[in-house]
Amino acid sequence: MGLSAPDRWWVGRLEPAALFSLRSSASTSAGGKTMLVPTPYAVKCALIDAAYRTEGESAGRGLFALLKEAATAILPPPFLAVTNTFMRAQRRVREYGADDDAAADDEVPPEGGPFGSTLIYREVCSFGGPFEIGLGFRGHAPPAVRDVLWAINYLGRRGGFVQVTSVEHRTEPHPISVIVDPKGWKPSVLVAGDLVAPLDDLGPGATVDRIAPFSEEQARWNRDRIVHFRVLPLRHERSSHHFSLYRRVGDKT
Repeated sequence: MGLSAPDRWWVGRLEPAALFSLRSSASTSAGGKTMLVPTPYAVKCALIDAAYRTEGESAGRGLFALLKEAATAILPPPFLAVTNTFMRAQRRVREYGADDDAAADDEVPPEGGPFGSTLIYREVCSFGGPFEIGLGFRGHAPPAVRDVLWAINYLGRRGGFVQVTSVEHRTEPHPISVIVDPKGWKPSVLVAGDLVAPLDDLGPGATVDRIAPFSEEQARWNRDRIVHFRVLPLRHERSSHHFSLYRRVGDKT
């Protein structure tokens, strides 16, 4: 007998209140390509952060234990546009005049200063409509997850504000949602899209202290964070030098 599917879901519907951006965990600070959807890891960290802010440390640690076993479902917005932007930034130069990538001609620092001006590439997503995130369980749907879903106010980069407009109990998420289940379950029917994305999730060895940004402990790949590759239900519509437009599979409007 195969692994059973999660049959108890808390699904939140969210409206974007600002531009979304989330770099892949494998990228560098100079490589500013963005993910097109929040990853399960980002969703769960946002929930844990909300629990700490609203109910305290004990609630946050209790929620963490629940989320490690939870499946995640992500439904993109009806369409989204990605802007392609170059911008100026100050960057530390390792050695004055060094012939390497970190000290290019336009990165020579001013006299007496360790920083130089350089160009960096950045992408941000403009979500065209609401999107959904769901947390799936087997046999029961913990009320703590429902309560803290209402407290999420941003996803991805700082300033990527969102507004939760509803939280529903369902027996299954939207049929074209991208699903990542730590226990390994996958839907029997997968939606075909144009993009494959690396979606990271909490690993089996993850602890609150290892993923906390202010902790001295460090998270490790394949222990605290696991990458799952999934096809996103998005179709590429058009592109130019300045933007790329994507539409959700099945949406005609």
